[in-house]
Amino acid sequence: MRIREKLLTSILLIAIVPLLLISVSYYVVIKKVIINQVINHLDSVATVQEQRVIEIIDRNFERLDLISSRTQLRISMSEYLIEQNHKAQQKMNRILHDARASIGDFRQISVIGPDGTVAASTDGKTIGNNCAEKEYFKDGLERKTFSDFFLDINGNLRVRLSGPLFLNHSALGVVVLDIILDDIEQLSRDYTGLGETGETIIALRDSNGDALILNPLRFDQNSALKKVIHADATNQSITVALMKEERPMVNAVDYRGVPIIAVTRYIERADWGLAVEIDTEEALRPISRLSLVVGINIFVYLAIVIVLALIQSKTLTKPIITLTQAARKIGENGHARATVDVTANDEMGILYRAFNEMTRKLFQSQENLRLQIERMPIGLIMYDTDLQIHTWNPAAEKIFGFTKEEAMRKNPYELIVPPEARDHVDAITSRLIEGEMDANSTNENITKGGRRILCEWTNTPLKDGSGKVIGILAMVRDITEKHTLEKQLQQAQKLEAVGRLTGGVAHDFNNTLSAIIGYTDYILRKLDTKDENRQYLQEIKKAGERAAALTYQLLAFSRKQVLKPEVVDINGLVTDLEKMIRRIIGEDIILAVKLQTDIGRIRADPSQVEQVIMNLVINARDAMKTGGKLTIETSDVLLDRDYADHHITVQPGSYVMLAVSDDGEGIDRETQEHIFEPFFTTKENKGTGLGLATVYGIVKQSGGNIWVYSEPGRGTTFKIYLPRVDEGVVSKKEAERVMETLKGTETVLVVEDEYTVRNMISLVLKSYGYTVFEAGNGPEAIDIFNKHKEQVDLLLTDAIMPKMNGKELAERVTAINPHIKVLYSSGYTDNIIVQHGILEEGINFLQKPFAPSLLLRTVRTVLDKTD
Repeated sequence: MRIREKLLTSILLIAIVPLLLISVSYYVVIKKVIINQVINHLDSVATVQEQRVIEIIDRNFERLDLISSRTQLRISMSEYLIEQNHKAQQKMNRILHDARASIGDFRQISVIGPDGTVAASTDGKTIGNNCAEKEYFKDGLERKTFSDFFLDINGNLRVRLSGPLFLNHSALGVVVLDIILDDIEQLSRDYTGLGETGETIIALRDSNGDALILNPLRFDQNSALKKVIHADATNQSITVALMKEERPMVNAVDYRGVPIIAVTRYIERADWGLAVEIDTEEALRPISRLSLVVGINIFVYLAIVIVLALIQSKTLTKPIITLTQAARKIGENGHARATVDVTANDEMGILYRAFNEMTRKLFQSQENLRLQIERMPIGLIMYDTDLQIHTWNPAAEKIFGFTKEEAMRKNPYELIVPPEARDHVDAITSRLIEGEMDANSTNENITKGGRRILCEWTNTPLKDGSGKVIGILAMVRDITEKHTLEKQLQQAQKLEAVGRLTGGVAHDFNNTLSAIIGYTDYILRKLDTKDENRQYLQEIKKAGERAAALTYQLLAFSRKQVLKPEVVDINGLVTDLEKMIRRIIGEDIILAVKLQTDIGRIRADPSQVEQVIMNLVINARDAMKTGGKLTIETSDVLLDRDYADHHITVQPGSYVMLAVSDDGEGIDRETQEHIFEPFFTTKENKGTGLGLATVYGIVKQSGGNIWVYSEPGRGTTFKIYLPRVDEGVVSKKEAERVMETLKGTETVLVVEDEYTVRNMISLVLKSYGYTVFEAGNGPEAIDIFNKHKEQVDLLLTDAIMPKMNGKELAERVTAINPHIKVLYSSGYTDNIIVQHGILEEGINFLQKPFAPSLLLRTVRTVLDKTD
């Protein structure tokens, strides 16, 4: 059978659709008719019940009128109020007793004076009681009203009916009837015409505005004055009635939560609500039976259609379903791996073969593209016009720290865009969505660990076949390190250029100053000691000498002063200067000297090194205006190739480190970029701005480097690295043997927010046998530790990190495993970190920068240390 014949046969099956539409339409119409009939019936019942309630209210109001209209009662009350006549009071009591016997079986009748005091009553015990605050008294002064509903000890519904007592239009007080309102209960128990579930509900508003039920309910016989329906239950009929709305309700529920159909009434005379309702299930029972008959007919017809469909499935339906399922797999998985088996040579078989060839070529194309995306060194991110990420390659994971699973379906603003850059990114995104092709940018981003990085973005709008923009493709490179190195190079070049300029000027100026000072001194020797011009020449000489001192500092910065280098013990220099330093810094600053024993030697001019130390000490003193702690430290360090790669002027090798630290006000990042420039100073009206410039020149001329670590409010550390001169050299075989002993099999959790440092530490430890877990910040480290807490032997963490510092992280980790070893590291010295309260004295500490050998020795020492 040809595909056309199969298609014609299938069209015949569509006949079922009209049948279903007709059946559904018939059901809807019949249901609407039945509901209207039920509403009309309920409306009739509600009208009758409303009239009965009004009759109950009117009958009791008439009884109240019969009592309050008695002339003798009004006269006696008037006499009592005017003269406080005891006889008038007794007469009122007799009148009330007669009224109770003749008019109705009241529990109690009372007359209350205008001040709220009971003047007469059928219950003598209540005479003299004050009812001024009672609602029935307040309401009764103005109008006839039902107040103070309650149940007596027999469970009867009782109410106080009150109304004003007048004589010649003058208010004498209030007449109060205590009656049993059993008419309401009898009315509500009349279920005539309401079937198995219908009932009448009567309620009034309580003090909270909610509906208080007055009658026993059909399914809750103890509901009178006990059941409350909240006013916000607007889908319940009685609350609608109390809102003075008289309307039918189809999609409502009753106090049991059962769907109902209801009509409502508002009885204005008593401010009551009345609702008549019936369960929806009972009301629609006739249509249920009709639906059953129609359903059976439809089922039989469907069975016939299904049999025909099963017969056709082998020739048409089944092949189409097979092809559809294969296409759906491609759409759902995004990979064109689905194929279909070719079992026929008709048009369907030709279609199958074409489909298989298409999927093969599509899969190969996808695989090639996937490999390119995964292996490319540039981060690739794709997101739709709603800014939902749907592609995040491994390079993007490496740059920003977020895994693909963490980034998918997220908005880039949630992950990597800092708040201050959002307006800039918004403008770029808007241009891309409008179809602009060159909306590229360079801006700061945030990593998962909270670190700020500088990224270069190349953006391209993605369009569909009609040219409409459907997404954005962004390629990103982390240029933070490149930018940092460029800034270091620019700073070094700037200082080099300034040095050459100042050196030339200083040399030329020195020649002039030499002539000025020399000739002035010559004339001074010739002049008589009493010559009046002598004092002026002495001032000229002093000015020349001050200028010469400035040129000396400029020569030091430009590295053109004459040095006398020799092998120097830097510990000895610091020790010799210690007394002088203590005098300079004063009594309000504590001096701490931490010198490494057996430290290496340096080759430098001792006097120049002393000048370096003194200049740094004076700067530290000036930074601690209210006192503090000054720390001088020395140690041997090995600056490796990785460190040199990140510090453009450094050559790898062995150095002696001299650190001068204070806990003063600190230096912001912008100021740090200028502190080594000549004549740059932050000391208003103090200093020449040549102190740190001189230090920089001496260190550079001595073959060393100087770096500053500082943050506002955290103090400052200047680190100077001078090449080490060793008396002997350890042989290569001995070094290899020592390094061999540093291997380990333990597991180390490395927490470091700088990726390059973290990566270097991990590579070194892994190469010596350690198992390493890496984290870029505290919260990430805690997540990793919780998964591997039984494996981790050592926590190696940076002391100062964003979000959570090393101490806080260590406390969280050791609370889980008290036996884990902890090793801190930082660019600040350990003493400075102790001063700030981040670490405690004597803690395991590894100072940056450190060589791999020092890292391995320290890790091995900490792990081997017994508690």
